[in-house]
Amino acid sequence: MAELPSAFMYPDHAFCELVDALAAANGVPASMVVAGHGIEAIAKAVTPRTKLIWVCNPNNPTGTILSRRETQAFLDALPSGVAVVFDQAYREFVDGPDYADGIAFLKEGYENVLVLRTFSTTPADRLAAIVASTP
Repeated sequence: MAELPSAFMYPDHAFCELVDALAAANGVPASMVVAGHGIEAIAKAVTPRTKLIWVCNPNNPTGTILSRRETQAFLDALPSGVAVVFDQAYREFVDGPDYADGIAFLKEGYENVLVLRTFSTTPADRLAAIVASTP
């Protein structure tokens, strides 16, 4: 049997266009990589092929946020070699004290975390930044 390509995973209702493009470029149909609702479902669906997990926090369009506790448990459960992209385009709209900010996890030494932030949420003129640790 031929080796299956690497897998990208993301929860339902995520920023699907970009993730679908990543999946298509790697030959993995989007229906294979959607793990379902909830970060716990994603952690349980990780396989040795999983290389990247895309997490929108806060999620758009649902507005749900991940707590610090559940996000830390999720990150601690992942095998090494799995990158986690936190898309935090709508971070400025969150005022909850238990919000899981990806940059805080970077500061704590989670080297597999990448954080996307944006300076504008207007799709026509989006300017963004990626924050990550150095190897």
